[in-house]
Amino acid sequence: MKEVRVLSLSAPNLAQLPSSLKFLSNLRTLCLHDYEYGCRSTLKDIAMVGELKKLQILSFVGYKLEKLPESMKQLTDLRLLSLRHCQASIPRTVISSLSRLEHLGLKNIDQEREGVEGGERIAWFSELKNLSSLRTLEVDVSDLDVLPEDVSFGNPNRYDIFLGYQSQWDVRKNTSRRLKLKKVKGPHLVSCFWKLFKTVEGLDLSLSDDIKCLSDVSVYRSDALQYTMNTTMEMESFPLLEELRLKELNKLETVCHGPIPTGTVEVLKFPQMRQLELIDLPNKLTSTPQKSGVNSH
Repeated sequence: MKEVRVLSLSAPNLAQLPSSLKFLSNLRTLCLHDYEYGCRSTLKDIAMVGELKKLQILSFVGYKLEKLPESMKQLTDLRLLSLRHCQASIPRTVISSLSRLEHLGLKNIDQEREGVEGGERIAWFSELKNLSSLRTLEVDVSDLDVLPEDVSFGNPNRYDIFLGYQSQWDVRKNTSRRLKLKKVKGPHLVSCFWKLFKTVEGLDLSLSDDIKCLSDVSVYRSDALQYTMNTTMEMESFPLLEELRLKELNKLETVCHGPIPTGTVEVLKFPQMRQLELIDLPNKLTSTPQKSGVNSH
């Protein structure tokens, strides 16, 4: 028994881990899957998992786990942790203790929150920045109000990140770096995701009303951007925007994509705009707002 290195169980009615598990001292991979999903089975007291100190791969699918045990902090050689379609809270410092973790998958799970000033926060989100070996990240959080201000996703090679959405995507999209954000706040857009924007292949982005707070916007050096605003969609005013700079956007065709509707002033409002710079843009650029203070080069 001590020489067993891989154990995979498909057990939909499993209520507790077998006591013999603690004798598998050389176990490297443990997978417990209820392929019926739905979290129908409650798996109580999984603390003995922490005794499997050589474990490198740990995967649970479709169970009610209540919470990850503190003993998991001992799994310092763990390389892959996957929880899918599970109900499991994650106490603080459990994730950050898994210092060699390369793959983290947290999909469709209930997560422990901590109350702090400014609203609810998910404790483990702030611990991602401590995982220096992380190469693959799969995570979904339906409520963006709980996203900490200091979260950092680092720069993983592969990622599926859904924030503000249920974790669903067109399965025909064959990409290894996907990012879907709904009503993301301005500060998070910069502080949390700027590294990912350099590598993302599939992007679905819906900005929150906080974008109205922007006062200064610069967009430089893109060979993909074709327009900066879409008038065929619902538009909001930018009451604080004072400066807009567009530079070296080789594929830019127009500032405002779509027909300029009647009553444009009511659609695109820039009451504080004082400086618009258009530098090294294509000669055929159309629908550019005319305003004093425009510099074009």
